[in-house]
Amino acid sequence: MEERSISIDDLPNGWVKCNLIDCGDIVSGGTPSTKIAEYWGNEVSWITPADLSGYENKHISKGQKSITRQGLLKSSAKLMPKGSVLFSTRAPIGYVVIASNDICTNQGFKSIVPNNLIYNEFLYHFFKSAKQLAEKHASGTTFKELSLKAFSQIPIDVPPFREQHRIVAKIEELFSELDKGVEALKTAQQQLKVYRQAVLKWAFEGKLTEKWRKQQKNLPTASQLLEQIKTEREKVTNVNGQKLKSITPLTQAELTELPVLPDGWKWMKAGQLYNFVTSGSRGWAQYYSESGAIFIRITNLDFDSVKLDLAPSKLQYVMPPEGAEGLRTRVTEGDLLFSITGYLGMFAIAPKLKEAYINQHIALCRPVDGFNKLYLGFWAISKTGGNHYLNQMQKGATKAGLGLDDIQNLIVPFCALGEQNQIVQEIETRLSVANKLEETITQSLQQAEALRQSILKKAFAGQLVPQDPHDEPADRLLTRIRAAKAAQTPENGTVRRRGAGRKAASSLSAAVGKP
Repeated sequence: MEERSISIDDLPNGWVKCNLIDCGDIVSGGTPSTKIAEYWGNEVSWITPADLSGYENKHISKGQKSITRQGLLKSSAKLMPKGSVLFSTRAPIGYVVIASNDICTNQGFKSIVPNNLIYNEFLYHFFKSAKQLAEKHASGTTFKELSLKAFSQIPIDVPPFREQHRIVAKIEELFSELDKGVEALKTAQQQLKVYRQAVLKWAFEGKLTEKWRKQQKNLPTASQLLEQIKTEREKVTNVNGQKLKSITPLTQAELTELPVLPDGWKWMKAGQLYNFVTSGSRGWAQYYSESGAIFIRITNLDFDSVKLDLAPSKLQYVMPPEGAEGLRTRVTEGDLLFSITGYLGMFAIAPKLKEAYINQHIALCRPVDGFNKLYLGFWAISKTGGNHYLNQMQKGATKAGLGLDDIQNLIVPFCALGEQNQIVQEIETRLSVANKLEETITQSLQQAEALRQSILKKAFAGQLVPQDPHDEPADRLLTRIRAAKAAQTPENGTVRRRGAGRKAASSLSAAVGKP
């Protein structure tokens, strides 16, 4: 929510401008020593911002870790009563939940125990809308953080207490309907993913071109095409002065284990289509630069696309070394790129690039002419096809990995070039429709989020629910709260000790979650 510069006269009737410090007791979190084992146990719930990553519930009862009572006493953490509003003020700024029981936080939080002025769920929704406002009050160079003072001074427009409840009820009514729509959109997104994979499965079972095949006369077989490709491979390797790598054919026993293919198709190994296979160089971090050649990494490959992802945020540049090592790993248009460590099965077909190289986590396969590269690419990203078979070949107990031989031994269902072209056309037609639907869904999700923010903006501008003239104005309640605070603090600014502990505990428990 953007900070509004308006005069007090512009506020809705009964509202008051104040700061968070007026709304309750502000509390910082803390962490006991991680070196002392007895500080860590199951006695006190304790959360960090990491516990809220991807967390969508309004309330929270515990995090991944808990501490002991002794750990609580030996840290700056304070036990927050049920109903406290917990707000992360660093790494990152903006997570918010309500404590569903007594809980404490680490130093990544500046939280609030609300007083009688404010309803904790109203404050929760205010924080959900106030991420940008909070960031404006943050400071720091390495990372932004809200200090206790800055957090306390965040401005907030507060309506009458009963109106706060009406606002929260209306927000949640509208959000509930919005969430149903968002859930339906996300379900449709998942169904599109399933559909895309079904299209690829049908394609390589020959189902997409079944009618097309029946209409063809004298359609060449896969074996005939492979003989032509073998001749082409030999020609290319002779020109380059290289020796043609022998690819061991599939045995009869191996073929028996594979699905039956349509007539004229044949199972073969991908290495029969390449004249050059290599992986990227290690230790190229020393050549990183702000400009120059593109250094292709796994982040530029995808599981569900044959296109190289060249988004600016994902690009790394290098000034490569001179000599054979640089030439060996240089990418040319049409090269097939496979991930071979970590996330196996990521793939891309290289477009025309001015200059690009691969890192050590990628295998580069340079295909010969004579077959459709997209046909092989779609097979590579099929979850029941190439992706499945590549993952079956992974090596390594702790880290998945493939060798270059594995990449060349990837099995492929092969067919005549004409049918390959037809299959690619059938796939692209269907995926194009799915992609347009995906774009529509994405736009709808963005619109839903914009609507959510619009609802919050109206809520905190007093435009979401009607006002009731019988509500006690918030400024009267604020005046009483400030007077009570002043009564507890003498002129020298120190809090009176007499009965202070009992009063503080009483005010914390009584002020939270009032109806």
